[in-house]
Amino acid sequence: MEPINDDLLIRYLLRETTAAEDKVVQTWLEADPVNEKRYSELRWVWGNSKKIAPEESRDSEEAWQRFKVRREALKSSVTKSRITWSSPWTAVAASIALLIGFIWIFTFLLPHGGQAYFTSVKLVSGNEVVNERLLDGSWVVLNKHTSLSYSQPLFSKQRKVEMNAGEAYFDVEPDPKRPFVITVQDLSIRVLGTSFHVKTSSNGQEVILENGSVEVASGTEKITLEPGEMARRDIPTQQLHKSTPDNELYRYYINNLFVAENIPLQELVRALSEAYGVPIRIADKAMQTQPITTTLPYGSLDQNLEVIQETLNVRILKQEEQVIIE
Repeated sequence: MEPINDDLLIRYLLRETTAAEDKVVQTWLEADPVNEKRYSELRWVWGNSKKIAPEESRDSEEAWQRFKVRREALKSSVTKSRITWSSPWTAVAASIALLIGFIWIFTFLLPHGGQAYFTSVKLVSGNEVVNERLLDGSWVVLNKHTSLSYSQPLFSKQRKVEMNAGEAYFDVEPDPKRPFVITVQDLSIRVLGTSFHVKTSSNGQEVILENGSVEVASGTEKITLEPGEMARRDIPTQQLHKSTPDNELYRYYINNLFVAENIPLQELVRALSEAYGVPIRIADKAMQTQPITTTLPYGSLDQNLEVIQETLNVRILKQEEQVIIE
């Protein structure tokens, strides 16, 4: 692609180009990262040139002239600096400075500013579900009221996560040389690259595996999960056991849907109550086991209750701070 001169670029900065010229510049920028770098440098010089005379007129022509003076001065300083750097020690110092600058820019663009290379980074969700990308490229979805911290030191042989409360869904970037280890109270989860759900509550902890394989350990007990399997550690018994999830309602905060496929009503109600933080009670015990098949959006609780009411021909009552289905 043909090169673009500075005059066109600066007119593009000033928004004085035509639609056709805009297209030419945008195509040029997308064609090569080097072009984007050149444009960024010109934009930086242009921005600094406007600060030279803040009290003067903002006229575009005057600004353009100041820019050209500033640009030539910059070129001159670069030429002089190249001459000055003839000393070997000065060249070494300059190289170190450039390296430090590169590292600073690189880490600035990383998730959480690259802090996980050096210290533990805390992630907290309040009343909203939060999606976070970790330093190694892994993704985590934090459900409401969830907190965890993670660290991935440069020369460590592990990627570590400590989960304090709530539930989260992990999509881990594969790295056989650096296992991904999650600690949930007394539970340890070791993975290489996989997708899974983790939950901790006052009753215990659970891990549901979707892809890959994970090793779940508690004390001397160890369980290896395959896709579609679940590990649970109950607080009262302190025992770790493996089973199969009864449904996929745990995914509601991941895909924003409550998917119920011929499951007892009480299981859907339990998930709704937990998700919205509202006690929901089924008055009739026989109705608790009534099967229901439906898909509800993770949106308005009132609208979802109306769907249940119409689907099962039941009555919904609201008393004080709870909902009763009868």
